[in-house]
Amino acid sequence: MVASCELAIIGAGPSGIAAGVAGRARGLDVVLLEAGPTVAHRWRTHYDRLHLQALRRREGLPGRPIPRSVGRWVSRDAYAGYLDELAAESGLRIELGRRVERVEPDGDAWRLAIESGAVVTADQVVVATGQDRTEKLPDWPGLDSFAGRFMHSRGYRNAEPFAGLDVLVVGGGQSAAEIAVDLVEGNARRVWMAIRSTPIILPRQLTRYACIQDLLGFAATRRVPPAVLDRALLLVHRLFAGDLTRVGLAAPSDGLMARMSRGAGAPILDGVGFLRMLKAGQIGVVPGVDAFDGDEVVCGNRRIRADVVIAATGFTMDLEPLVGHLGVLDGRGRPRTLAPEPALPGLYFLGYEFSPSGLLWKMGRQAPLMAESMFAGDAVVRRP
Repeated sequence: MVASCELAIIGAGPSGIAAGVAGRARGLDVVLLEAGPTVAHRWRTHYDRLHLQALRRREGLPGRPIPRSVGRWVSRDAYAGYLDELAAESGLRIELGRRVERVEPDGDAWRLAIESGAVVTADQVVVATGQDRTEKLPDWPGLDSFAGRFMHSRGYRNAEPFAGLDVLVVGGGQSAAEIAVDLVEGNARRVWMAIRSTPIILPRQLTRYACIQDLLGFAATRRVPPAVLDRALLLVHRLFAGDLTRVGLAAPSDGLMARMSRGAGAPILDGVGFLRMLKAGQIGVVPGVDAFDGDEVVCGNRRIRADVVIAATGFTMDLEPLVGHLGVLDGRGRPRTLAPEPALPGLYFLGYEFSPSGLLWKMGRQAPLMAESMFAGDAVVRRP
């Protein structure tokens, strides 16, 4: 195992690979430390039908576009393969099974403590563990007594084990919607979604050559005021989704930018028939989960008897054990400063931005700027 390097990157997912490619392009000695057994390990464990939510041309990382052969909408497996190829072509040195537990200043360098007891020192560090490091679950009363099967969406792969069963999907985000569609198509007997706050539902594709994230990216680069963008997207929601009160969803109470500013979920980008199934009654909507009571789930004024509950309730960054002692996180546990700017001299966070226009394309632009800063000496290490 490497003992020292110029640049250590924690995580070999999309953001880690982007940082590594950019660092190598600037001549830095780079090592990626990945907790899992493969490159992009967590990406590979997402549900089978997962596809990127923007057209292929937008989602490439520095150094290599995604090949046309994978199609317009890139699948989970195709994207994982793309990351493998990009890492190999860039000559990245990747240490698998190396979970970094803590980052500490060490004179004019950084000291990374590995779970195995090993230590790596680096001149500069990029934290790129992603936004989905740890499953997030509300503390529901009575969950321990639930008679059915309970699981987080991270454990969901496909609908095959749930054919003929009644399934409640908890959540109103992209994963919840796509899992619900998958369950309907996989012959689950009944499918409900427990939704606490009405999601903003937008079409994934606007025209043959443009997707909704093109529009959002245009708005971001032109610095459209958040309030203006909110009004525009609520109008698109109304035109696309129509009146959903008859299926149990009121009009959204606030806009996308307002939601994301407080850390709420991104919109549902529908390209798999979610809205059609919702309006046809194939996916039922109930209020958010309040409690579990034996073989029933209490959802507001409804009680649902489900064989399976799948909690698509999101993830936490879980950065406190790693860097919480350095004073670089805000009150919600998120990095105060994001790449390409250093949070501390020589310490960067890449891949933690909440971006309505998608994160992959933004990482592809931020990583080279961050590497340029490192290479130019703009982040010369000065420890407090």
